[in-house]
Amino acid sequence: MKESSYFSHDFNARSDRKLIKLQLKHGMIGIGIYWCIVEMLHEEAGYLQKEYDRIAFELRTDESVIQSIIEDFELFIIDDTQFYSESCLERIQKRMDISDKARENVNKRWDKKKRNTPVLQPNKVSNTIKGKERKEKEKKEKESKDSSLSENGNSLHKIAIDFYCDWYLKKVDVKYPFQGGRDGKAMKDILDHIRKAISERNKTKATDDEVMNGWEVVLNNYPKWEKFYQSKLKLSEIASNLPNIFANIKGIKHGKQPFDLQKTINDTGDLVDALYPKEQH
Repeated sequence: MKESSYFSHDFNARSDRKLIKLQLKHGMIGIGIYWCIVEMLHEEAGYLQKEYDRIAFELRTDESVIQSIIEDFELFIIDDTQFYSESCLERIQKRMDISDKARENVNKRWDKKKRNTPVLQPNKVSNTIKGKERKEKEKKEKESKDSSLSENGNSLHKIAIDFYCDWYLKKVDVKYPFQGGRDGKAMKDILDHIRKAISERNKTKATDDEVMNGWEVVLNNYPKWEKFYQSKLKLSEIASNLPNIFANIKGIKHGKQPFDLQKTINDTGDLVDALYPKEQH
């Protein structure tokens, strides 16, 4: 069964002054188009490009009607390339907060269950010897993995994508609509940037474990992202905004103005500080 989502809708929205003015000019058809645009905003995490011709095609209406509804009634906030709605962003954030709270409660119950589960003690000396042998084997496998996985990005790539998809599900309560080629390339770009930053900081090639730890730092510090970036959760969007997200983790706010990506990547020292908070130095 196909997964679906919803957003809250005030039952007295039709009495809003702005919507009344919209109805006076475009009738109930205009009201219907407005709510379709609101649905599209929720599907795109709160932001839409100013592609009025495309929106008009999807909604089977004239481009001039779309432009009027978006620009003439103070229903949306518009910048150079995109538009959004504050109320949409607030509803999206509220849903994320509720999802986080529910997930936190589940984790607390799970932790309590684990604490109350008796731990089996190892049997005799033979088990201890086997345990030591197993640890030695795991250690050798890990050393081999650290030296070889960095040359084979597929394993790290898959682990990083799986971690992200789990994180996305917990954050939005909807399975991530993974798009192979586009999202695969975005994930590779993200990991490459993190590897470059860590490698230059440590003056040696970063291991896959270090790169994966860096990726976890980026996602786990989501509360520090600016509101604009918190609504941009597609892998391709995270890849594009990664330098700004690094800065947010460090406590630097930059609004919606993007960095010069190449300039920022070259200045890897600042980026790496985000991966290694001061208390860990």
